[in-house]
Amino acid sequence: MTTANMRKLIKNTKETTNMTYYKAFDPDFCDENHFQFAIGKETEIENSYQPDFVYAWGRCDTKLEACIRNSYKLMKYFSFDTTPHICEVEPNGEAVQRDDFFMKKRFSYCLSNRIAVIRELTTDEVMQCLWNEGADFNAFITAHAPFEELMKLKEHFNNLDTVGRLLRLSYLTKEQLRELLPQKYYKYIDNYFSSHILG
Repeated sequence: MTTANMRKLIKNTKETTNMTYYKAFDPDFCDENHFQFAIGKETEIENSYQPDFVYAWGRCDTKLEACIRNSYKLMKYFSFDTTPHICEVEPNGEAVQRDDFFMKKRFSYCLSNRIAVIRELTTDEVMQCLWNEGADFNAFITAHAPFEELMKLKEHFNNLDTVGRLLRLSYLTKEQLRELLPQKYYKYIDNYFSSHILG
């Protein structure tokens, strides 16, 4: 789709939706495109390198699972131990509504040139919302779910990729990891903690 045709889809979000939107930020409250945000303030998205291209606008999601999944992009610039700030936001300017598909699920999201951060969600709110949405277990790991929440999902922790992701959650103790993972993965837990102690 050309930029000209895409811009025909642009609407003022205040006139078209009352939906709740979510967006993730890094520890400095920047998004994946390095734009600076702050709670209670509105940020205008200006991309000088793509001055009239709506895909360069800020993204916000109607489903928290999609927001969490997209926040994984932030980990390219920060340690996996980094917990993203998950916030409720409001697209206040021009906007384009789009659909995305992930793991056979349909997600609606919005691209807007002005986004206001309303508030940051608490850990309890994030967990409850993910459960209500029936989110995939990977979303809980990326959101750094507390041990008690991860225990409810332990039946899914049965491959090496998941083991590696759990090992990088520094708040989990060796004993907790042993409770979360099948016995066949204990050697990976032992090796991980031994190497970190020696390091």
